[in-house]
Order: sequence, then structure tokens, then C-alpha cells
Amino acid sequence: MSPSFEARWRDRVAAVLRRLAAAAVLTVVAAPAGADTMVAGAGSASVFPAMQQWAVRFQEASAVPVEYQPLGSVGGLAQLDDGTVTFAIVEAQVEAKRLAGQGYVQFPIVIDAVVPVVNLPGVGPDALTLDAETLAGLLSGAVARWSDPAIAALNPGLSLPDLPVAPVHRADPSDDTARLTQWLAAGVPAFAQAIGSGPEVAWPGGRAAKGGAGVAAAVAGTAGAIGYVGGADVAAARLAPVKLKTADGSVASYSTAGLAITAEAASVADPDPAGLGPALVGEADGGDWPLAVAAYAVMEQVPEDRDSSIAALRFFQFVLAADAETEALGLAPLPPAIAAAVEASWASGFRLADKPIWPPAK
Repeated sequence: MSPSFEARWRDRVAAVLRRLAAAAVLTVVAAPAGADTMVAGAGSASVFPAMQQWAVRFQEASAVPVEYQPLGSVGGLAQLDDGTVTFAIVEAQVEAKRLAGQGYVQFPIVIDAVVPVVNLPGVGPDALTLDAETLAGLLSGAVARWSDPAIAALNPGLSLPDLPVAPVHRADPSDDTARLTQWLAAGVPAFAQAIGSGPEVAWPGGRAAKGGAGVAAAVAGTAGAIGYVGGADVAAARLAPVKLKTADGSVASYSTAGLAITAEAASVADPDPAGLGPALVGEADGGDWPLAVAAYAVMEQVPEDRDSSIAALRFFQFVLAADAETEALGLAPLPPAIAAAVEASWASGFRLADKPIWPPAK
């Protein structure tokens, strides 16, 4: 039997305290690579609110600006291919063949989540419970009103408004859509057959909005709306997440604490950073959040701009150590062992003229 929630969370808090002590040296570690150095990145829209805050804090510590464009994973990789940015952020691992062909390295930086959110008058955060079948029906239009008996059966005693359901989907290709539809298709055969899974699917109705911020704004502005966003958008937009009933009968609430425990369990299942993403896709256990995802940075193995690449690695070093701030942003930091393995991998992962660029010369 797995350790209790309380025991695992006590261990997690202890790890956070240890790494907060290490974070005290960030102003020394993050010394600027050069007077004119800046870092440009693009990719996942889900982590954009967090990237903004991390960039502000990193610039305060290092005087190095980080500019990030929330173009989605596909757009971020296109920018990296063009040499426009130093790094891309994706929430689905890039295939090994493409990494090798382009000369890229990828590594996880943070744990994100896909979170269904609603705007229902009189129904607050974590008040509504949905299972995969009901969530699939709501997003696909098969469940048309919030007073539907299937929803009431999952929520005895909860007063549900007799409002039409207003689904909101991502208009752009999205790793959030891919992860959510993967989970729904695995649990609901009719959804798998009618809609399938992937970063862009043919939703039969509802409203489309671009980016996580667009979905968040549409849900917040529409009574009866339901959509899905990343963890950082839940925190930034103060949306009402729902609880999810998983296949084993557990009911999971989205929280950074639960997300951190999900990540810890995945790291035990596969301690290699490369295996973290696939391990997160396994069915949640005992109330852990079932829609966790790992966000990855992708960079050139042999960089054209050495100073910007070193500055980017310093930025990610900052992110890996910013546990408390990351949790406040609605995300979960990497488990300590995975974070240490990621940073250790940079010494062999990035080279210039057959010499490692990390750790940088002091």
C-alpha cells in the first residue's frame, strides 16, 4: 500500500524547505553572462503566467531579461527551428528522432496540470464532482444542461442551476487538449470513437478560444461555461476547478499539494527525467490529480549563441529551485531527485567546440 497523503506531504514539505535554503544563493549563481545578454523563449501557453513571474524574479536576481511568447508548443518549436529563440517550452515530449535530427536537448522543468473549470452561479471551487464520462458529455455537447440527472447523481445535495452548458475549447493546437482528450478517450469508448484524442480535435460544438488565457476569459465571462486550462491559469484567473472521479472510485481535487504528490509517485515509478512525462500519464492513485503533465524545455545541444544558452540554463536553474514560488503560481516543482538529475545532465548535454558549457566558468 502506498504511503498516506499526510506522510507523503510531510516528506514533500521537508524537501521544499531544504531547497528553499539552496535558493538563497540564487543571486550569486545567476550572475549575468554578459552586459547585453538576453534570453528569448516561446511555446506552451499554459505556463505563460508562471513564466512571466519567473522572468521578473530572475531579472531582479541577475539583471538578465527573459522574454517569452505563448505561441503554443508547435509555435515554440517552429521559433526554435528558425533560430528566433533560445528555448522552446512544450508539454508533450519531442520525439527522439526529431531531437536527434535537429540537434536538440530536452529536459523537464516543472509539473503542470490540465484542470476543468466552470462558471456556475452558486457553485464554488471544488464543489462540483465530474467523472470522465460526464465531463466528456459536457465538453462534447452530449450533456446540454447543468440540471442533467447524470451530474446530479455525482453531486447529491448540490444545488445545480438549470442553465444550458456552454463548452469552451482551445482554438489552437494544444498539449492541454491532447492530455485531456487522451484521458477522456481512455475512459469513455464513445468519446474515443466520436472525437478521439490529440492536440487538435473536431469538437462538435461550443466556443473556441485561443490559448489558456482565452479559454479562462471565456469561462469567466459566461454563466454556464465549462472549459479546461493549465494550473497557472486557474491561479491567475481565480477560476472554479471541478473535482474528478477516477477509475478506482477516488475523487481528486486539483491542488499544488496533490500535484506534487502525483509527480513524486511518477518519479518513483521512473527516476529518469526522460521517463517523468510518460509516468505521469498512468492512472492516478488514491485521490492524486489524474491530469498532470510535465513541461519541458527544448534547446540546441551545440548553441549558436553561447551566452544566451548559458543564461537560459541559469534561468532554468532558478526555476528548478523556486519551489515555494512555483506552488504559489499553481504549478508543482519537480521532485528533488529529478531536479538534481536534470541539472546534472547539462554538463554532458550542452557542448561547444567539444567542451561543455555547463557549469559556466566563474
